[in-house]
Amino acid sequence: MTKKIENNKISVKTLSVIPLGIAYLISIPIQAYVLKFIGFNNQYLIIVGFHLICSFILFLIFTGTLIIEIKKEKKLIKVEWDKKPLLTKTENQVISISEIENWKLQTGRGTDKLKIFLKNNKVLKIDFNNMSDFGQNSKKKDLLTSYLTSEKINSI
Repeated sequence: MTKKIENNKISVKTLSVIPLGIAYLISIPIQAYVLKFIGFNNQYLIIVGFHLICSFILFLIFTGTLIIEIKKEKKLIKVEWDKKPLLTKTENQVISISEIENWKLQTGRGTDKLKIFLKNNKVLKIDFNNMSDFGQNSKKKDLLTSYLTSEKINSI
C-alpha cells in the first residue's frame, strides 16, 4: 500500500562513496607520516584512535543533506542542498516530470543509488546514505520512486 503523495519535502542523507574511498586510501599513508613525525611509533591505541578520528572526519566531509520537494500539482521535483558534501556533481535544480525519461535504482549495503535520466541526456544521481540513518532513507527513497511510478515514468 503506497502513501498518497501531495506536496512533500523529503530530507535525504547522501554519501559520496567514490570520493570518500579515494580520500580514505590517500589518508592512510598521510596519517602514518604524521604519527611518525610526532613520535607515536609503537603506541597502538593512540594510532588506532587517531585513525578512527580521521575516518570519522572524512565521513562527515563526504556526507550531505539533500532536500527533495515533490510538487504534485505543478508536476515538479525540486532538488536543493541543505548541506552539500565535498566533490559531488549534483547541483540545485528544478525538474519537470515531462523532462524525465526513465529512472534506475541500484541497491547496496552502504548506499542505494537512484539515477534519474532526463530527456536532455543529463543524469541526476542521488546516493542514499544507509549507514547513518538506520533505515529512514529507505522509506524516503520508496516515497520518491513510488511518485515516479505513479507519474507513469518507467524504471530500467
